[in-house]
Amino acid sequence: MVLSIWHEARDGMKLGVASFVCFTVAILPGMLVRYGIKSKLVPILYLYRREFGKLMFLFALNHYLTIKVFPTIQAQSTVTFPFYQFIGFVALFLSLFLFLTSNDWAVKKLGKLWQKLHKLVYVIVWLIFLHVAIAQGFSPLSTLIFIVAIAETMSLVNFYLTKLNLDK
Repeated sequence: MVLSIWHEARDGMKLGVASFVCFTVAILPGMLVRYGIKSKLVPILYLYRREFGKLMFLFALNHYLTIKVFPTIQAQSTVTFPFYQFIGFVALFLSLFLFLTSNDWAVKKLGKLWQKLHKLVYVIVWLIFLHVAIAQGFSPLSTLIFIVAIAETMSLVNFYLTKLNLDK
């Protein structure tokens, strides 16, 4: 039983890492464009951006099920939510809305609200960082997530500063 739970936890961690990789690939083309970086890779990444976003959610959901839900059911214990797990759950919950609206129909129906909704990415990236940083402390993964969070946030700042300068 203990070995089984440990094995599930290890697999669950891999799912979490896979989720973060997909998340990073999904947000990368937007970051590159906001930084003004032109590359032949950007249009290719844009083509598959939604799919990577959807994969991110599916990996994150399976991470949660494998790390939290299945072991809790298997051990027949009560559900507890340490703070880092609560933060991870909030990130997963917010990602659900992005997952459900990552299609042409939702873009058409939601209009400008779709763009505002998908700006949740800026909140989600910091929640992912906090989730991992609190769970693991200073680690290579938490450091990488921090770098991605800073890069994503600064790309938005860069975009708006550039826009302000162009409007003058």
